[in-house]
Amino acid sequence: MPVSPCEPVCIVVRARPLVKPDHYQPGYPRIMPGLERDQLPLTIGGLTLRPTRPDDCAFVVGLERQPDNARHVEQWSEAEHRASLQRPGTAHWILERPDGPVGYALLEDVDDPNGSILLRRIVIAGKGRGDGRTGVRLVLRYCFEVARCHRVWLNVALDNRRAEGLYRRLGFVEEGIARESVRKGEGFASMRVLSLLEQEYRNARKGRG
Repeated sequence: MPVSPCEPVCIVVRARPLVKPDHYQPGYPRIMPGLERDQLPLTIGGLTLRPTRPDDCAFVVGLERQPDNARHVEQWSEAEHRASLQRPGTAHWILERPDGPVGYALLEDVDDPNGSILLRRIVIAGKGRGDGRTGVRLVLRYCFEVARCHRVWLNVALDNRRAEGLYRRLGFVEEGIARESVRKGEGFASMRVLSLLEQEYRNARKGRG
């Protein structure tokens, strides 16, 4: 069924009093209603971060099903992804180049009053082209410069050395191991918890020039 391009935006934030972006008050979200519409899309090196539309969900599910992604990515249906587009505190993004989409990212707790955003997933179609690194940089730019958060954190599987290495090169610091925290097949898998603080992000940006 065709979908109007004007259909739902992917971020829904809880209505709370507005505060100036540079003045954080405890108990208020660092992302303000309407701010994301003024600041998106974001682009680095020809890769663009834009809101996911309902008609993107078939691409997203197909990407998750790719063999090199499926072992590390929780599998959702198209209906689950569409529902997440309207979930408060969730941001669902497409990463695309001029010739089409190459990945997607999913953030949770973008309206967390403590300014701590979870990067739940970032999935890229082709490996080894730099889209993963650029995609994470775009997500971090959104989190720290648009949403004005204080901390971005994520879980990475203990055997996903490629992803872990990328996050560490971008400045993420290990906080510990979440033991047997994710159901996997008939058992449970432990996850490595990594995070990046606002000042660490800004220091890394200065270092890159």
